[in-house]
Amino acid sequence: MNQVPRREHLPSTRVRSALGRFLSERLKVPRGAGIANLKWRGEGLFYTVFAFGLADAGARSGSYVIRVVNPGIKDEGARDRMVRASRLLELLDPKEGLAPECLGSDETGEYLGLPFTIETFIEGIPLSEAPKEPQKQLPLAARELARVHQVLVSPRMHRLFPTREPFAEGELERTRQAVKGLPETPEVLSAALEVAIRLRPSPREPRLLHGDPLLQNLILRIDFERRDDSYVWIDWEFARLGDPAYDLSIFTRGQFGNLYGLKGGRSLYRDAYQGHSGIPVEEERLLFYELLLVIRRTGDLIREGRNMRAQEEGRRLEKLVLRARKS
Repeated sequence: MNQVPRREHLPSTRVRSALGRFLSERLKVPRGAGIANLKWRGEGLFYTVFAFGLADAGARSGSYVIRVVNPGIKDEGARDRMVRASRLLELLDPKEGLAPECLGSDETGEYLGLPFTIETFIEGIPLSEAPKEPQKQLPLAARELARVHQVLVSPRMHRLFPTREPFAEGELERTRQAVKGLPETPEVLSAALEVAIRLRPSPREPRLLHGDPLLQNLILRIDFERRDDSYVWIDWEFARLGDPAYDLSIFTRGQFGNLYGLKGGRSLYRDAYQGHSGIPVEEERLLFYELLLVIRRTGDLIREGRNMRAQEEGRRLEKLVLRARKS
């Protein structure tokens, strides 16, 4: 299991030096421009984030974040995901306000010894940290996800996210391989996989997926020049092309009684999404992707030896199986 590095493993002085060289040499930012208030913002399993300001840089003056692949990371996919995310941000229309703009990226790690990307800093708060009002927040999150799925998929996006098979088939095969790799397969995983195979949906036109559309990744932008609320999705590392129902399944993930503490929240979220997007999401299609997600999550917990958590996910999986068999 990957360990989260401690922040002193990536000192801000080292980041500042590399950032200055990158801005001057790669982005041709004037030498008189200054990097102001470089601060550590946080770290996750794969990335460390610093914020900084750029002054006297003409049109490029403003506030930014630099997202750096963590030192010693064992997951080689972390770099590839970050690179693809930065390229995707360059393809999205800034006027749509769906995502931060990408200023530039060092894909090879030439400047810092670690790959990084620079994005505009979004001043605001994650919806997960706002006062809890699921009756309002669930339809809002559904509306903003519908905006993502309505993005025109260009040929360049197809080249960025090449697909060799129908999305549902690929997810099913990925799940089969995950189960196959376990030293011992619990009965609930085998049963859930059989049900998922029965629910396998028909192919549909691929759309742009966010890949992690949870409330903590939806930012309410603080903009004192505008009176209306605007929202921006961050953390696009898991973006891809595929079935929109997959994104919804990440949000619902087998929660039937209460979704974010709201009874009937699952239906509220799905209905709001369908109303805003015009894309039908049948219950069977949603259940299919939920089953695959929870199967893989349970398998990961078993491999990591986190047996108590694996049992909790196993119980969630049993409820999903029962629901799917009735559908």
